[in-house]
Amino acid sequence: MYELNNPTLVKSIRDSLTGYMAVRVLIGPRSDSQKTQYTGNDIISCKIAAGLFSGDPSVGNAVSRKLTLSVARKVWIDLGQEVKIIAQCRDTVGRTSETIPVGTFYIVSRKLTDDVYTLECYDRMYKANIAYPYSPVAGQYTVPSATVVQNVATAMNMSLSNGTLAAMVRPMDYPGVIRTADDEVEVYPSTCREMLRQAAAVNGGNFIISNDGKLKFVPIWQSVSDYIYSECESKEFPNGSDPESVTSVYSYMAVRIFVEGVVAARAYNTETLKNPFDVHLEGSLMQTQAQLDATAAYILSIIQGKNITGYNIKNAIINPAVELGDYFKSLPAYSLTHCVAAYNMILDSLYTADLSSPFTDEGGDTVWEA
Repeated sequence: MYELNNPTLVKSIRDSLTGYMAVRVLIGPRSDSQKTQYTGNDIISCKIAAGLFSGDPSVGNAVSRKLTLSVARKVWIDLGQEVKIIAQCRDTVGRTSETIPVGTFYIVSRKLTDDVYTLECYDRMYKANIAYPYSPVAGQYTVPSATVVQNVATAMNMSLSNGTLAAMVRPMDYPGVIRTADDEVEVYPSTCREMLRQAAAVNGGNFIISNDGKLKFVPIWQSVSDYIYSECESKEFPNGSDPESVTSVYSYMAVRIFVEGVVAARAYNTETLKNPFDVHLEGSLMQTQAQLDATAAYILSIIQGKNITGYNIKNAIINPAVELGDYFKSLPAYSLTHCVAAYNMILDSLYTADLSSPFTDEGGDTVWEA
């Protein structure tokens, strides 16, 4: 979650009957002073769709958030320009929160109709498909994942969120190099995004671009946040259940690891949940089986015993500091732990979002609501 200076004030205004959100959109070059500002009636619609996983619950992902924006035409808008979203909590008695960054995006398509621009934008993870700056070293087959992540950040001209480098504790295959079964070395090009996915996989998490535009590692399990959304929203839980009966939903966490074919992994849950996880890494010609087993044990230590209940909440009046991967507790009696694995956010004066995470239906199949 984006770190607020005064989270108590934000929650108080969001819970107030007279509270509302003021949203600003800045569009233009990288320099904010050269951007054009859009507020109020200038903004026809503003929506952000995001998912921590590219499919089923997994680690080893680096997924872009998508912004769909319609604004009244003020100036000519070019493809590739930067779009910055900023929010502020206000109420009718004069209270005002700090300004809160919601995200920075880049325009990939635009359409002008009746003096209204409709823009499709993605955050900076979209720009991670550039060549990783590697230089093979003879006899070196593994590298600290922290080194790889720092190199990616440098190549993308980005800052790292606090704690990201410290979380990179496992080694990974040396970027751009494959050792064949005959002990010959082959060099192949890799992108920064591929390297982020591998670094995320071996460390048991995923990469996102944070609300304030930094490269951030999100572990598959985090501590529970104090405030995700207000209690005055409507809820829709799995199987049509009400909040009091949501405990009947199967609690689980299934994990898959994607590492571009170099390392394969699987983790599965059992119905008893007595020993719900099994992680096995194989297929790497760069690392010994002992190294792979150590990484598998590390991932297992993170997820074992962490049961996360799937859910689907509609029209939540959310904390604007919420980010993908945040955890929270819900009814009954705040006993169920959920992950903000996906959201569809509407950035208007009410500022609501549909929040969800995968869950299992009565037939045992994984259901993905996003």
